[in-house]
Amino acid sequence: MAGLEGRPVFVLDQVHGSAIALDRDAAGGGIEADGWIVGGRSGIFGVFIADCLPLFLWPRSGAAAGVFHVGWRGAEAGMPEKAVAAMRERLGVKPSELCAAIGPHIGACCYVVGKDVAARFHPGSAIQREGKTFFSLSRDVARRLVESGVGEADIEEGGGCTFCREDLYYSRRREAAGHMLAFVGIT
Repeated sequence: MAGLEGRPVFVLDQVHGSAIALDRDAAGGGIEADGWIVGGRSGIFGVFIADCLPLFLWPRSGAAAGVFHVGWRGAEAGMPEKAVAAMRERLGVKPSELCAAIGPHIGACCYVVGKDVAARFHPGSAIQREGKTFFSLSRDVARRLVESGVGEADIEEGGGCTFCREDLYYSRRREAAGHMLAFVGIT
């Protein structure tokens, strides 16, 4: 973490929802939210993930950043849309000026959900295979970002499936305890 040594680390009390905290709220901890918007305070701002999706947003100018924890409950609650809106409302960044990155999370190759969960999302996010319903959280989140005004070409996905890549990632569905930290750092 070059340039971030000695910086304070701030994490949230996550609730699998769509609440977003501002960096200036990061005084003493105890903030219940699933995302950060960082516009000037120096530090490392993180969200814990396991199989949920880490979403990163930043304007092309590089003047701010956001990191968000998005599981199916957060997606259903509108976290991607709320993240884009918060960047606009709180920092004045237009959706068309945003870049997005979707980090490692459980992929559609392994993410089996009940039909009741799949029915809550766009039909293109669920895949029927072998009598099971597999869910593509990244497809759902990317669609929501585009509908919120982020350019499709400005959305990158990388890292692979946390469940498949046991050599690289922790998976809540594979192990009983543990998390990874997705973060943005401001110097």
